[in-house]
Amino acid sequence: MQTTDVETLYRQKIAECGGQWRMARMVSLFNSGRAMLEQRALSRTPSLEGDRLKVEVARLMYRKDPFVQRFLAERVRDDC
Repeated sequence: MQTTDVETLYRQKIAECGGQWRMARMVSLFNSGRAMLEQRALSRTPSLEGDRLKVEVARLMYRKDPFVQRFLAERVRDDC
């Protein structure tokens, strides 16, 4: 795969920012993604809250991971 000039410049700038900045950016992106999934879950079932909401977000977040899906199905109670 060929890297474009824009991608090369982006990677250089990101490398210049340092590890702490990159870690903060990764956490920020993760939290943003999680918030979007939370809104999706709430749009489907507005009454979700607390642990039930966290479980539904996990189901959405890891929907392609059969191990996580099996774990949630086997160990998470519906009344959590």
